[in-house]
Parts: sequence; structure tokens; C-alpha cells
Amino acid sequence: MTLVSACLIVKNEERFLPGCLASLEGVADELVVVDTGSTDRTVSIAEAHGARVLHHPWAGDFAAARNVGLDHARGRFILYVDADEEVMADDRAALRKTLESDDHDAILMRVVSPLHGSDKTSVDIYPRAFRSYPDVRFQYRIHEQIWPSLSRHAPRVFDSPLRILHHGYAQSPTILDEKRRRNLATALAVLEEEPDSGFYLYQAGFACLTLGRRTEAIGWLERALQHTPSDVPRVPILNALAQVHYDARDVERALPLVDESVALCAEQFHAFGLLADIHFHRKDHAAAIAPLERCLAVGRSAIPSDVSPARPVLQLKLGLCLLVTRRAEEAARTLEAALTGGLADDQRATATRYLELALRMRATAPNTP
Repeated sequence: MTLVSACLIVKNEERFLPGCLASLEGVADELVVVDTGSTDRTVSIAEAHGARVLHHPWAGDFAAARNVGLDHARGRFILYVDADEEVMADDRAALRKTLESDDHDAILMRVVSPLHGSDKTSVDIYPRAFRSYPDVRFQYRIHEQIWPSLSRHAPRVFDSPLRILHHGYAQSPTILDEKRRRNLATALAVLEEEPDSGFYLYQAGFACLTLGRRTEAIGWLERALQHTPSDVPRVPILNALAQVHYDARDVERALPLVDESVALCAEQFHAFGLLADIHFHRKDHAAAIAPLERCLAVGRSAIPSDVSPARPVLQLKLGLCLLVTRRAEEAARTLEAALTGGLADDQRATATRYLELALRMRATAPNTP
């Protein structure tokens, strides 16, 4: 029996598909590619890599297209990826070994997405590999999910450190906006039939947020909160709504949303990073230290989709806060750590300047706790 079927849905992905399929070598035993209407070299590239290509006319439903692949996959396990994704090279052997062990029914993986024009990275944690069951199928037309169906089997879940690199959010603003408008149109169409769906209300709000339509985003996100239970599923909605208000420099409206978010979930990045930014905005560097330290201390976010600045950037901010509060020894250590990371040139120059100041301060006075 085939062990691992890698399932993809594609349309005009000749740019990314070769890298994606190459990253699956040694991991997957078969490649099942569902093409939804490509007019470029996508199909020929997939066939050249030995994929079984299925043709499914696009009908505005990602879950339906994904399920076509599941219907034809022969593997004991399904690994689902996008064409603009790659299983990280360092993790491929470990992923294969994990699936060969047959000790788990679902493997949580980290989908790491660099964000265009930003030092931030989105980290989504999903069951990207799971045991194949005849009745397990994807749900939702956009941002399709397997867990609602898979969870009925009470699967043994392995919370793994394994990673998938996603290039989709690093593309040009024009391409990203096309996807956002498509997602918004789909969400609005579903909301005509299901006006109280917290999932689609959030998707509408998030699409408006990323399109810069602030007033509409607030309306949809506030409605999403009304229809989402007071639990961890509220956290991404609270964070998105807080981000809208913070971006408009309305920190008084952002702060209680962030406070509720961190009260619901202490293992996350976005809310703590945003809380630190709020204190920065208020020039309260001492208050920014705790959320920055918390953000750096989080090992794995407990929410499915999270956003974090790059670790060196967090260290740079923390170093500044420690410097301003005259904790020179800690500031120097933190800034030295930041400089070993991947800072941009201007950030590296800033960190170097702060480090020199911290070292001079440390040489002339004892560290003040």
C-alpha cells in the first residue's frame, strides 16, 4: 500500500511548482495534482515530476477542489501542500520517518509565511499530514479546513516542529490584492446564505483589513466576535480588530481587545507584539519590556494563525527598552543577540549604535535592576 500521497490543487503555478514538487521527493510516494484550469506549463511540469494530474473546473470552492484529490489518493497518509509551498529541506527526512512510524493520525506542522514588505512572519499551525479516512473531507470554500472533519475520529495528534515554507504572502501587492478580493467576494456570497457564520464574518473582515478598507473591516470583525464563542477561536478576531485600531493610532480602542486576547491565550505572538507596540506608542518603554519578553519566550503559538516580528527585531526593541530603563547589562546581551540574527542594514546600524551606548553605560555605572 502507498504510504504518503501528497495532494495539491493548482492553477497557473509554473513559477513555484518545480520547487514545491522537488521538496516532496523522498517524502511522498505519489503526487496527486488537481488542476483547476491552468493555461501555462503547470500541467506539463506536474507530469514531468511523475504526478497524477486530475482536471476539475474551478467553481470558487477550495474545499471541493481539495476533496477531488482526496477521492483519488491511495496513500495511508495525506500530505496536503500548496504549489507555492515547500517542505523545509531540514525537515523532510524527519517528516518521512514520523509517518513511517505509524504512531500518529495527524501531524501538526508550522506553515511559515514571510510577509511582503515587512519584517513580520505569519506562522500557521495545521494538521498538514493526516491518516486517510473515507469520510474525512475539507470544509469551507476559502481557507479550507480539514480538522472539523478529522476531529470526529479522535485522532492521535503529534504537535511537531516540522515546517513548510509558504511563499504566497511574499508576492507583489497586486497579486495579493487579487487574492484578497477573491476571498472577500467568496465570503460575502456565503454570508448571503449564512449571515451568522463567525468563520466567514472573520474572513470578510480580514480581507477588508488587508485591502485597507478599515471601516468595513471593523464592521465585519465586530460581527464575527458576536458570533464566536468566548474561547481561543476569538483570539485571531480580537487581534485583527486590535490591529485595525492600532494602525489608525486609536490605541485606547486597541488596548482592551489585546488584553482580552492575551487573557484567552498566553501562548501567542501577535497580541504580545501589539501590546509592546502600544506601549512604544505611549513612550512607556518600561511597560513594553514584559510583553516583548513574553513574545520572545513563546515556543509555539496555541492559535492556528499567528503573526510575529522576526526574533532579531523583537530583540532590538527589547534592547532599546532595557537601555532606556538603564538596564545596561541586559541591554547589551539582548542587542548582541539581535546582531547575530537577520536584521536589515538600517536595523543593524541602529542595534550597533544602541549596543555601543549600552557598553559605555555599563562601563561607567553598575547595572540598575
